[in-house]
Amino acid sequence: MKYVLFTLIFAAGFTVVSQPSSFSSRGIGGGGALFSPSINPANTNEYYIACDMSELFHTTDFGLNYSQVPFQQFAGGHTSKVCYTGTANLLYSISYINDVGTPVKSIDNGTTWNVLSGNPDPGSDVYTIDVDYNNSGRIILSTYGAIYFSNNGGTSFTQFHTAANSGAGNVVGGVFFDGANIYVGTNDGVLVSSNSGANWTTAPLTGLPTSERIWSFTAAKVGTTTRFFCLTGDVADIYVGLQGSDYYGFYKGVYSCDYGTTNWSSKTSGITLNTDFPMFIDMAQNDINTVYIAGSNSSGVPIVMKSVNAGGNWAHTFSTTNNQNIITGWSGQSGDRGWGYGECPRFSVMESGVSFTFLLIHGM
Repeated sequence: MKYVLFTLIFAAGFTVVSQPSSFSSRGIGGGGALFSPSINPANTNEYYIACDMSELFHTTDFGLNYSQVPFQQFAGGHTSKVCYTGTANLLYSISYINDVGTPVKSIDNGTTWNVLSGNPDPGSDVYTIDVDYNNSGRIILSTYGAIYFSNNGGTSFTQFHTAANSGAGNVVGGVFFDGANIYVGTNDGVLVSSNSGANWTTAPLTGLPTSERIWSFTAAKVGTTTRFFCLTGDVADIYVGLQGSDYYGFYKGVYSCDYGTTNWSSKTSGITLNTDFPMFIDMAQNDINTVYIAGSNSSGVPIVMKSVNAGGNWAHTFSTTNNQNIITGWSGQSGDRGWGYGECPRFSVMESGVSFTFLLIHGM
């Protein structure tokens, strides 16, 4: 009898312990890196931010509080940039459905998400998505081997470019929509349409060394001047899927041109080769003179540099020593983790009269 009683008590105790009725928070947890920040141009207190551990986080009070999109609706990842549009509550992004990057949209500001009905290659990862904020039906998608355009909100797509190098794939460094004109900066050059995506050509720009390719691209327009900027890497180092954490020794140059009147010219004054390792470039679309680059340095510390004279010279603006001009969370000088943990930031520059910058530390 004693043996039977012991068995019953053990079983009852095991049942109670294994089924807690509730959980309470005991500090930060999870892990992984954050990627692809995206700020709402109509409300700069609102942004989405993705994580490689599948979360998609949303804030409407500039990060004081976050909500998480339920995993049944969205699986986040490296390229889950949320694209805002001028159409109320209409968003686009890339969700990793069954671990495949899939183009999706939401018509309720991110509460629910559905696959684009015209997804041109359902079996392949979509690596980038860019949407015309002012004309929300115009979408550009890139897969490893092809780039597609839709003018009807993703109901159908037309392929307009095939990767010139099957080993590198299509690296889309940025897209600039300007009415009927669309510019796509890629490792195969700047792809241009002057008739709302009906036809495409490669801009006949010279000035980039033959050993370099565009990795990151941005553009702005004021009056009749459309100004391009690009950041390049060695042709042998650029491929689809490369992350910002591979910054060391990657950067080769920063270049600019006024489209239609000039060719690429070098804009590197103030950037110290082999000390500064910028990876990304961005600017507000209504300011042709203010430009930002972001990356890391030889000490593994994040950098942000700014030019206010169209790349004439660059200066460091992200002062990590003693967190001088930075409001940081648990990572940073004297934080739970130092600056070397994050290493490389991604950022978003908004069009809001003046350049507005949000920094995302890209953890390792």
